[in-house]
Amino acid sequence: MYRYDKAEGRLESWLFGRDTSTTNGVAVPRSPTDPDALTALAAILMDPRSDVSGSLRRWDRAAKLLTDAVTAHPKHGAALLRLGGLRARPPPAVAHLRDHGEAVRLLKDAGDAMPALKKGKHYWQELGATLARMGDSEGMTAAYKEAVEFKVWPSQWQRPQYYALENSGSEQTPPLRTMPWWEIQSQNKHKAGNQKSKSSSSNDKSISHTHPQLEAGILTLAAEWEALRNEALSLLSIDPASQTDSEQPSCFRPEAEGITSHGMWEELVVQSYHNGAGNVQASTACEGSTPVACRLVNEHITAKHLATFRGCQVKYSVMSMDAAVMPHTGLTDARLRLHIPLSVPVEAAGVEWWIRVGNPALPNAARQWMEGVPLLIDDSFEHEVWTVPTDNRHGHEEEGGECIDGGGDECMENAAAVASGSVRGKRRHTKRIILIVDLWHPDLDDAEKARLLMLPSLQ
Repeated sequence: MYRYDKAEGRLESWLFGRDTSTTNGVAVPRSPTDPDALTALAAILMDPRSDVSGSLRRWDRAAKLLTDAVTAHPKHGAALLRLGGLRARPPPAVAHLRDHGEAVRLLKDAGDAMPALKKGKHYWQELGATLARMGDSEGMTAAYKEAVEFKVWPSQWQRPQYYALENSGSEQTPPLRTMPWWEIQSQNKHKAGNQKSKSSSSNDKSISHTHPQLEAGILTLAAEWEALRNEALSLLSIDPASQTDSEQPSCFRPEAEGITSHGMWEELVVQSYHNGAGNVQASTACEGSTPVACRLVNEHITAKHLATFRGCQVKYSVMSMDAAVMPHTGLTDARLRLHIPLSVPVEAAGVEWWIRVGNPALPNAARQWMEGVPLLIDDSFEHEVWTVPTDNRHGHEEEGGECIDGGGDECMENAAAVASGSVRGKRRHTKRIILIVDLWHPDLDDAEKARLLMLPSLQ
């Protein structure tokens, strides 16, 4: 771990010639505008592992160093890339550094200055995500198509940072099946008709025939959705009986990736994993606030199916009725992500809740959450979330009167209160709540799982 004062002092000595480097055996003082030194110092200041005693000034300092570097050396790829990343995703406390337009320009310049960048996944993920944050969907799509031309990914729609079998030397046959949606066949007989999509009956898109134990565990866990819902509602200070929201603070926290384009998306981690040197250690809230979720998940999903590498979790996820999540992808195709919808207030919120996974031009790419109906996705495929207003909310007065044109804001507010199910002055809650459980890709064998747990990139 770096210490801010020592690391900065050491590199500033290097920058201003109080230390020397050797060129052809001759000691040469460093220039104050040396872009390598400026970029190295900025990188340390931006390193989340640095001990900076809570100081936020390091971010402004890093931005100034990188700006100086690219001003003096406009083709310095490393400085352009670092500054582009900082402009794209500054920490919330220094949001004044955010400038998506400049970030896109800097990242494109970095790719031109260092062509090797365009052969790596990180570059395209950074550029595509920044275009998505700008709302430039056409630019984002064009960037990912260009990445496919550079053979970064086989498909623009599936973009993991790490492929499970990449460079593994694995002789596993057949290779992992890849599809955005994995069908759970046993549930489709009586529930799929309400999804506004027809589920495929093809065996290669389901887990029914090849992994019946996993499917059985998913279905028995989903059958407990009401108990899980009641726990989540209580944690959100929502009365499970009346479904009314007290609007008290909860222990949920905003999602950490910064991919919510508007509205609210918060999470409460039930169980997460820290994998060091192949030893899995669970960090869990089970003994505290989420005993129901902890017990039911571990009762119905066997340990061999729970994914335990970096970023894998069991968690409650809550969204507001105006939430939208921009297109994004998960870390690796080594996992599948299970959604168990617990509360999907279509009528109370006046919206439909949609998730799209994979190519939007394909049938059934977008589906709705339904309470108690599990969904299983490969989140290494591009996915996004949004809501659509329904047509069943019409203005009317509390006692059955009507809001006519020009009736005023108060009339419409009363109508909205009735439509949303207010009870004794409290509003019926309008939050979508699901339980998310990360699972190993069912085609991975035990040897491949053990190998993945040893990779530094997944620890």
